[in-house]
Amino acid sequence: MNVDEAIKTLRAQKVPIKAVVMVAAYRAAAKFIEKTRDLYPDMIYTNVSFVDGTALAEELALLGPRYGNGVIVTQVVPAVGGNSSTVLEYKNAMAKYFPARTRVMGRLKAIFVRAC
Repeated sequence: MNVDEAIKTLRAQKVPIKAVVMVAAYRAAAKFIEKTRDLYPDMIYTNVSFVDGTALAEELALLGPRYGNGVIVTQVVPAVGGNSSTVLEYKNAMAKYFPARTRVMGRLKAIFVRAC
């Protein structure tokens, strides 16, 4: 994964950037944070829930505690591993109607949208 072009774009900005919003997989996000943390120690990094928040946190923890500072991951739908009523309803329905299938996030999104 190459994040150098994104870093080059960030460095070219004339106005100091205080936050970056990413839509990236966890390894690309972690690599970007790793390569920019020293350049922008107070930067706020955000990523949408497309990134596996747990995997990103674990990847950043391997780099050291300062890499996780200022990192925010939004959660658009409930985490599949969670225990919210929507997730529990989803898990029960999958176990009842599709016992051989693995969890599919798209189905959870459909159930969540329907519930709203």
